[in-house]
Order: sequence, then structure tokens, then C-alpha cells
Amino acid sequence: MTSAFDTILLDIVSPQRIVAIGSLATYEDYSLSWQKARQVPIVLREYNLERIVALHPDVVIVPDYYSKDTVDGLRGAGIPTVVIHTDTTVEYVPQLIQRLADVVNEPKQGKKLVDIINQDLDIVKKKADRIARDDERSAIFLSTMSGYTGTGSLFDHMCTYMHIKHPPSELHYPSRIPFTDERIVEMNPDFVFVPVYREKDYRMVKQFYEDPAYSGMKAVRDKRVLPMKSAYLYTGNQYIGKVMLTIMNVVYPEL
Repeated sequence: MTSAFDTILLDIVSPQRIVAIGSLATYEDYSLSWQKARQVPIVLREYNLERIVALHPDVVIVPDYYSKDTVDGLRGAGIPTVVIHTDTTVEYVPQLIQRLADVVNEPKQGKKLVDIINQDLDIVKKKADRIARDDERSAIFLSTMSGYTGTGSLFDHMCTYMHIKHPPSELHYPSRIPFTDERIVEMNPDFVFVPVYREKDYRMVKQFYEDPAYSGMKAVRDKRVLPMKSAYLYTGNQYIGKVMLTIMNVVYPEL
């Protein structure tokens, strides 16, 4: 019951074992498993209880931010329902993958994905260790969804791995604080990443270059307000190491 888990499950089990999938997982720029997602027969744009019950799944996997009423409703209908804890640290991602693999009785496949992540993170560390503290550049990413950006977000923690300064943390902004125009100007990052998966998402990039309020920002002056696939920014999955390497190659092309 979240596209975040869909992306992981598609590399653990075959698409034929997933009876329905969230629509976001089928977008090419939103999920790095989109090709497999499009093999799932039923696409859900919302997780309607009656619709899920009618599908007769063997198990429903629910992130812990859903209400108790939702979970009780599924279990009350006789459907085995597993609630999975969510977190915003890089270290938690391998744990999440192994937990999901265990739920669907594929622990060996889960371990394969975890091993790949650990290999990728080793490469990230070796690259990041070559960046002196004084040479670190700063970046933010903008999201319309609360909790994905700012202090305490997964991207915030990824930045520590990549040796990229994250202005919301540097300025001690509270978590989940909105990125208003004034705050974006105050943060003045070297890079601004805008997640895109639909044509209209590119309008935000254009807005930065057209709005005089942003004209003094480093990212605008240096043409570093950049569209980036949403899949690279909403990335609490098996691709997290590869995504960090992709972002580092943008911020530190000299590496």
C-alpha cells in the first residue's frame, strides 16, 4: 500500500505474484522498476478497502503511517496484514528490504539486494572521502510531499554520505518546515533538484529562472536548478546507493 514498497517488491518477486500495484510505480520517471510494474494486471490510484478485499490477496503490506482503522478493516475482512515500520536513515533501507523479503518468503533474494546496496555504499564512501570539507557543495531538493525534504529527511541523511551540505540542517530548520520562497533564498544552495515525472513538474524549474526573487541565488546564477527523475529523489529502496552515485556525479563531476 505504497509505491515505495512496490519498487522493492518488484525486485524480490515476479510481477505475477503482485495482484495490484500503486499507479506511481508505473511511471518511468517515478520508479526504477516501472517496466516490471506495468506487468502487474491491476493498477490502483487509491487504496480502497473494498477494492483490496475483492482482490483476495494472500497478504497486504502496509506502511506504519496508515491509521489503525485501515489495518483493523483489512484484518477484520480476514486478510493477513503486515504493518512495516518506516524510517528516514540510509542504514534502515537494507533492513526494510530484508523485512519485506521475509514477509513474502524470499529471504535469499532480499539478501542479494542488501549485498548490492552495501557494495554501492562502499563506492559512495570511497568517492566521498576524496572531498575535503572546505570543498563540499550544497544542495536541496524540493517536494510537494511533507517529510521528504528538509532536516531529518532521508535526503538529509543521504547528504551526509555524499559529503554534500544540506542547508536546512546547516541552518537548523525544524523538520517538515515548508520551503517558502524566503527560506529557499536564505538557504542559497549551490544546487536545487526538482523531482519530475510529469510534464507540469518542469514548470517549477522554469519558475526559478524567471522569478526576479531568485536571481541572486547561486543555483540560479550558475544554471544549477535541475530537473531530476523523481525515482532518484524518492529513493528508500534497493537503488539508493546507485542514486547517491548519480547525484554525486552531478554535484562533483570532477570525481
